[in-house]
Amino acid sequence: MEGDAIVDAEQAVYDPQSWAPTHFRGNGSRAERLAIVLNQAELRELGRSTDMDKAAQHVLREDRAEVVIVKCGARGAWIYGSDTKPQFVPAFRSKRVFKIGTGDIFSAVFAYHWCERGQTALEAATAASQAVSVYAETKSFAIACSQREPVQSINSKIAVASFGTTLADHWLREEARSALLGLGTELVDVPTGVSKRVLEADAVLILADGNRQSALTFAKGLKSTGLPIVAFSQKSDVSRLASQGIFVTDDFATAIYSTIWLSPNEPSSR
Repeated sequence: MEGDAIVDAEQAVYDPQSWAPTHFRGNGSRAERLAIVLNQAELRELGRSTDMDKAAQHVLREDRAEVVIVKCGARGAWIYGSDTKPQFVPAFRSKRVFKIGTGDIFSAVFAYHWCERGQTALEAATAASQAVSVYAETKSFAIACSQREPVQSINSKIAVASFGTTLADHWLREEARSALLGLGTELVDVPTGVSKRVLEADAVLILADGNRQSALTFAKGLKSTGLPIVAFSQKSDVSRLASQGIFVTDDFATAIYSTIWLSPNEPSSR
């Protein structure tokens, strides 16, 4: 971001972390063993394709990399090698999600396990994903951590329910929708009140601060559907929501990720 170092290494892990990423070897850098860590936007830019497989293969060829790791947010990551089938690495659950710095944690832990310990890309990326889970929950760094719970299923269709009428309420709703779309989910539009359309969703996110009573009524109507429900609230008394078995959080990022990760009948928490 701030310079253009030319690298000459036996082993290198390259993570561009840029809206305009460049190829590792584009400036004359070289490495005998090279791993490239990218998010999906960076992969599309460097790989010149919206097809993940084609884009990853392009990057592998262009940079003569041994492996390309593609981070997919709440969904985990994929590992691509030039002569191996893609391998999946799950995301691991965290009770809270603090996002700032998670990319640095992933790359650092991956580099340690892949370069220093000589582990496979799958082993190193799995350790990195677990370390991200610990960091997102505790804001602490752990190169090696105890086994975390992998995310077994992903809610792909999300309904966002908001009942406030102020500009701030509308802004929050659009931010939530944008964040969910950015993580690869599909949105289900739900009119005010419980309708049959909500049954098209895999999970529901309730923005409870705008109108607490409407949020409570809406949640009560959803009770019989068995849908996973997350409520985001920073100022309302939401004890009645939690008492209905709804996962309640006062952290926005946690609300977004939990809605994607939450399975039916999981216990509520604040």
